[in-house]
Amino acid sequence: MTPRFGRLLRARSVALVGVSEQSFWSRHLVRNLASFGFDGDVHLVNPTRSRQFGRPCHPDLDAVPGPVDLAFVMTSSARLDDVVEQCGKKKVASIVALTSGLGEKGAEGAAHQAALLRRCEELDIALLGPNCLGLIDYHSGLAAFADRVSPPMEPGAVAVISQSGALLQLIHRAAQRRSLGLSHLVSVGNEAMFTSASIAEELIEHPAVRVIAMYLEGVREPGHFRRVAERARELGKPIVAVKAGRSEIAARAALAHTGALTGDDRLVDAVFGDLGVTRVSTPEDLVETAAAFATAGWPRGRRVAVVSASGGACGMAADLVQETSLTLPEIPPEVRDRLTSVLPSFGTPQNPLDTTGAIVDDPDLLRACVSELAQAGVYDAMIVNLDLPPASEGELDDIAERMRGIADAIAAPSIPILLAGTLAGDVDTPRQAYFHGRGLHVCDGLAQAVRTLGHLAEYGENAAHATRAA
Repeated sequence: MTPRFGRLLRARSVALVGVSEQSFWSRHLVRNLASFGFDGDVHLVNPTRSRQFGRPCHPDLDAVPGPVDLAFVMTSSARLDDVVEQCGKKKVASIVALTSGLGEKGAEGAAHQAALLRRCEELDIALLGPNCLGLIDYHSGLAAFADRVSPPMEPGAVAVISQSGALLQLIHRAAQRRSLGLSHLVSVGNEAMFTSASIAEELIEHPAVRVIAMYLEGVREPGHFRRVAERARELGKPIVAVKAGRSEIAARAALAHTGALTGDDRLVDAVFGDLGVTRVSTPEDLVETAAAFATAGWPRGRRVAVVSASGGACGMAADLVQETSLTLPEIPPEVRDRLTSVLPSFGTPQNPLDTTGAIVDDPDLLRACVSELAQAGVYDAMIVNLDLPPASEGELDDIAERMRGIADAIAAPSIPILLAGTLAGDVDTPRQAYFHGRGLHVCDGLAQAVRTLGHLAEYGENAAHATRAA
């Protein structure tokens, strides 16, 4: 019996078992369920408290009026077995177990976890965790997540699955800063029942999900993961992954954290490459690459044009591209001639293309340059590097018009285009939100844009190769 992860997402009645005002986890769990728009029932359960958080507490699950779809369990491992029995009696469909001290704590803990899993299977209970922080479905508002995350978060198309629960709050905050809409956030913990692969298997079929972003310390079911990755590629839904364990020290840390066996890292690289899984090195890369996939898609090849209002940035872009597998083909002669007719006399039509500062006063110039390069037939993708002024109250009409002109210019061409400032952290959240509202993502600096486009191009080549092979 393999319960489906979708059971947890469909929960309309949640019981918080072991809830306590003194608990960090309880405080944030209660707050999250109230603040993300969940309109189902939330019940508090604690045998030693009659009230918590200004609301009545029930002594056990049997005392909760009406059905319970999901029990979020915050008890000790010693009490967890009893709670599972209560769930069976109450016909609770799913459990999220924050409880630690099981599979990650040696042979005795692993044996306890195995027995717990068998009992959940016998009772037909779907178990997430243990040793996990829970999940968020941003589209339904179900924020059964016991860590510090705050709205607003506009629902989006990127589902995040992580073997590190603490990392998820950081990804949530980064997505807020970067105006990246998330669809789901899932902490898998010890993966007793639901592995990262089995959760990804269901989420890639979700109509709201276009990209899966994963933090992995180990792949527990390599064969299952392979099938999921192949299905994701078939659907055109990229998987982006940070896979820890490149070093021996990192591998030991992963084993201590979740009990995950990391395996040979060279083999991981080879398998990921074969399956079209985009491996990145940092959480920043994970967020940016997933955002770019969700908004820009991916190119068919590695030929890149760069457009900038700064000659200095053009030089930096050329150096950055040279450090990757991307290429900077020259502009065809006929396109150069047309660009010469629209650029100022002191502008030089070459790749990277310095449009000069004239585009500040002439929004049509950017549109003309981008259009000419996109239609040249020799570029698979483009980076547009512009430094956007911070948003301000009573913004002048010319600034607003400039923002519209940039968005129109980037959205029109048929090849993927990444917009980026020069320095990381320089584009403020209101500007990012404006472009996000137009279906565009602003990369966090020129270096990040080049690195991200390299990931997209690699995926595009892999997808094209898989299509030809089929």
